[in-house]
Amino acid sequence: MPPPLFATAALLIALIAVAPARATESPSAAVQTLLPLEGGPTVPVWADRLGTRAARVYPRGGSSSYGDFGVPFEAGLVASCSTGTLELDDAGILTCGGQRPRVTPAVTLPSDPSAFATSPVPPVKAGPRAVGSVSRPRLPGLVPSLVGAAVLALVALLLSRLRPQAPETKADPPLALSRVVRLSLAGIIIVGAGLRLWNLGLEPLEQNEFTYVMTAFGHDSGLDVLLDVNAMAQTHAPLPHLIQYALSPLGTAEWVTRLPMAAAGILTLPVLFLLGWRFGRRTFGDAHAAPVALIATALLAASPVHVWYSRDASPYALVTLFAALALLGAERATRGRGGRVLLAGASVLGFYTHYYALHLTLVLYALVLIGDILRGGLRATLPTLASGLAAAAALLPWLPAFLAAFQWSEGHSTAYQRDAGVYHPSASVVTDGLDVVRLLLGLGLPGAFAVGASMAAVLGVALLRDRARIGAILLLAAPIAWFAAFELVNRETFLKSLYGGYYFGIRYGLFLFPGAVLLVALALRSLPGSHIGRALSAATLALLLGDAARQSAAMPFTAKKPDVASAAVLVTRHARDGDAILVGPAVFYQHPWHYYAAPPERRDAQRAGDWMRTPDWDTSGVLGVLTDLVEPWSRSLSSAFVKRVWVVDHTQHLFGRREFSDRPAAAIDAALANAPGGFTEVWRRDLHDVRVRLFERTSAVLAPLPTAPDGRPGLHMGWNDGPFIRGTDPSTAWTRPGRRVRARTELQLPVPSGALTLTLRAGAVPVGPPLLAPTGPATPVTFQVVLNGRTVGPWTVTADFDTVDIPLLPADRGGVHLRFELGTRPAGLLPSDLMLDWVAFTPAPTTRG
Repeated sequence: MPPPLFATAALLIALIAVAPARATESPSAAVQTLLPLEGGPTVPVWADRLGTRAARVYPRGGSSSYGDFGVPFEAGLVASCSTGTLELDDAGILTCGGQRPRVTPAVTLPSDPSAFATSPVPPVKAGPRAVGSVSRPRLPGLVPSLVGAAVLALVALLLSRLRPQAPETKADPPLALSRVVRLSLAGIIIVGAGLRLWNLGLEPLEQNEFTYVMTAFGHDSGLDVLLDVNAMAQTHAPLPHLIQYALSPLGTAEWVTRLPMAAAGILTLPVLFLLGWRFGRRTFGDAHAAPVALIATALLAASPVHVWYSRDASPYALVTLFAALALLGAERATRGRGGRVLLAGASVLGFYTHYYALHLTLVLYALVLIGDILRGGLRATLPTLASGLAAAAALLPWLPAFLAAFQWSEGHSTAYQRDAGVYHPSASVVTDGLDVVRLLLGLGLPGAFAVGASMAAVLGVALLRDRARIGAILLLAAPIAWFAAFELVNRETFLKSLYGGYYFGIRYGLFLFPGAVLLVALALRSLPGSHIGRALSAATLALLLGDAARQSAAMPFTAKKPDVASAAVLVTRHARDGDAILVGPAVFYQHPWHYYAAPPERRDAQRAGDWMRTPDWDTSGVLGVLTDLVEPWSRSLSSAFVKRVWVVDHTQHLFGRREFSDRPAAAIDAALANAPGGFTEVWRRDLHDVRVRLFERTSAVLAPLPTAPDGRPGLHMGWNDGPFIRGTDPSTAWTRPGRRVRARTELQLPVPSGALTLTLRAGAVPVGPPLLAPTGPATPVTFQVVLNGRTVGPWTVTADFDTVDIPLLPADRGGVHLRFELGTRPAGLLPSDLMLDWVAFTPAPTTRG
């Protein structure tokens, strides 16, 4: 049993349990209630606690996936009692002993908040991401999982003590490598290392890589990485993020983010040589061990798929390393020569790298158990059972985090992918199967693929001629057969319903590459020693290595990933005031646009929050970098402030295939075609797998003015103000009670016929990010308004909120533009923010004749 693995996993997850929670209770632990308003109406809200003098409440608004994970209480209001405590009356209404609770800030709430849709992601602020705010508290599920892990560990210890006392077969003899073999192996490893390390930072990060970069390099502590690994990056395992985080002192350059996987890819080569030696010796005898090992190592060193993912920040090269180690342990265990500790350790590390590694673990343990029974009966299985239970004990503590992450992803990241049509609507099993063989063999040329596949089939038949080889072949082939069958069913059922389409990703099967490469190497040595057999084997090997090396040798010198970096520089250099930038699709939750839009000298200081928002230091007047993950395209394009639109969309290819559907790009075009006022394309530039287009609005347009809470023409700030505002906190993507005024807040409003006065209701609230419910006292705020170029005011408003009237001039009838200027706060007073509640136009009184 490997106790350090269990202890390490338990310690990491225990840290999550005792970490101070930045988010409080999730809505599942809250109370749905009704908040009474002045005059008698009630509003449906969540309340985070009862029986206290004050509680955070949040209106139950429109569709919002993040609202199910604790964020509403950080983006809400405070209900408090001057006397008594908050309770529910018989009608389920929140009350203070029969009195109406006081609500701060003193904003006006809509009677039906659910009528207003909001973004499915929480607002973000610059710097580190408030990771706890979107993580469900895991303590309730963590305690039983830790108890279960402890029980499994104890049972494993007991079984290890009960194992048969008879010693296992003697250990394998040490490798006796000739000088030629040693030099050949060294040459293969050096070439493989060069392919994986040279120009490692040549290409910009693509979207899948960036999900790992955001979590690993976007935080200031390893604990934050653990907390955020699932909330930000769908259902990722934590180990690769933590390894990458360890390199964060080196910065965030592309070569730094990819270095751990390059190292893992290089380390896999000597492990595969040892694995090939053992399988070659076991299958053909000592004379064939070195050739099989060298062939397998050379094939993996030149494999375009393995080289690609060794030059990638995603964890697939790392899981390939652990898969090779697991096979090494299983091979020894099936011969009764130990290996179970290695099998358990590699299985645990593989699981904490990528969850698909569990497929390999299950099949290998099943085969080892079968071998135990065939050799010594049921009692001989005790060491394997102990090893498997120890591995399960190390995996169990992460189970609550995995389940919470899957639940979050299902309603958020994957929901976006499904709704946006990111994946292909149809797929061909035959085409995908042939591509798997093509990529596995490393063949790129169509003719080479046909010849290579035919030769591989002939060699495979020859390999199976000797029944004595079946055991070794089964150990390599069974995981492949199991995963192929599983995926055929999985993609037509669960994955299709989850993602709304099909995705071909050879990387998800990369943990099978060590076994697959070994099968090819064994097949090449399986033909009889005749001249024809040797010629056929040599020709096949030359074809495989030659075509694979041709493709891999180009990778350190040829950029193949979407050129988001050039697109960001191009647009940022030419963007100007009144531009919006639409980036799509945000396939894997967050696009690397903001990272590359920042000046290089700023990137190392940025964190996850900076990579999810338009930066404050951007003075170009750009309205924002928007994705349909944050708000629908149509909502972005309805803004009165948008004069031009930059559209940056992907035609991303991977190994000769279009990686994603063209439906998101078509949705952008449809939104532009149907936008108010219309847009005309005036410029375009095609970069590698990225298309940049510039559109200008055909005619200025303002959406019809909605109504203020009292029914007058106007805006209810935070609820129906989207097309008419810019520069507020939070931005228009999110509905929430009130909008905080910032240095560049503006309003653009059409003036109803006959309007004489514009009325603002505003108040002072404590300074804070938009996610936090106000706490503590608010000092008065002084401000003035620049309306159509003339300065009006100043006024001073308090925490009780006040209204100010602005007379309109005849010149204002064509529309009003408002910009806010905040006054200097008196020395010694705590700063407060100005929050807008509503604006309304008052028409001229009607006269009776």
